[in-house]
Amino acid sequence: MDSKLKARLIFAKPTDYWLSEKKVERGYWGFVRCREDYEEEKASVKRQFRGLIQSLRGEGIDIELLPEIEIQNTDDLLKNINDMERSDVNVILVTFPMGVWSPGDLTYGIVAASKYAVFFDKFKPNTYAGTLFTPPAYQTLKKHGLASNVFLVEGDMEKLKAILRAIYGLKRISSAKLVCVGPANLKDEKMRKEAMDAVNRFVSESVEVVEPTEENLLRAGIYYLVLKKYLDENEADWISVNCLSQLLEETKATPCFAFSILNDSGIVATCEADPTAMILHYLMQRISGKPAFFNDPTVNEKDGTL
Repeated sequence: MDSKLKARLIFAKPTDYWLSEKKVERGYWGFVRCREDYEEEKASVKRQFRGLIQSLRGEGIDIELLPEIEIQNTDDLLKNINDMERSDVNVILVTFPMGVWSPGDLTYGIVAASKYAVFFDKFKPNTYAGTLFTPPAYQTLKKHGLASNVFLVEGDMEKLKAILRAIYGLKRISSAKLVCVGPANLKDEKMRKEAMDAVNRFVSESVEVVEPTEENLLRAGIYYLVLKKYLDENEADWISVNCLSQLLEETKATPCFAFSILNDSGIVATCEADPTAMILHYLMQRISGKPAFFNDPTVNEKDGTL
């Protein structure tokens, strides 16, 4: 399954009356008075969202902005149903009232065709019609228990980014593979050398090696290579080991060293096969785009160490 988050902008296109070349003097709740108003705002929003996408990619979120859709009427809605369904999340810019007298035909149609729908309204520099009309439609969806995949964002780009991060995390975990692990093999000389190479790279950046013996480090390095092999063979991005079990006696090692390297490399490696915490760990790492810290810390207050 493709892990890339596919986002799409959907513009509520004004009726033709408001898209004339000359500004219409008649007013309503919203800023569009001519085609130029609408086209300038559309171009501005697309630039803004391209910047948002780049920012999220910089955080490690694998996200793509699909071509935008304009919806003016029911024909437009039906014509674009397939494209809306292919998006992971549709961000709807309600620059103009959408079926408000029904109320909300187009709003509800978009929601029905969306895995996730985010209604994004702006107040500055241009006030969207959605600031008045979208909240009642959203409340109607909530009243009927239909808003679990719908979000309302009133001008807050940081809130929108947080929602996109969360949806990305949910998409990743929905297709994640979790690997189950058996004991490590210490007899392969090639593996012993590769294990010590991995250990030496890790230890070379440490301030001091306090407790582990060379044998401990070797076993930790082989543990890492075995886990990495299992991950590669299963094309998985998530692993957990029931390390405080008979496995500990058989391996005479723990996966802590391996997990530290794997988490830093983008693989989610969760301690102790904890079924509740592993889900939270996976989501936090995918949502943040950074290694999420997970362990049972013990604090040595005298020495100031964990």
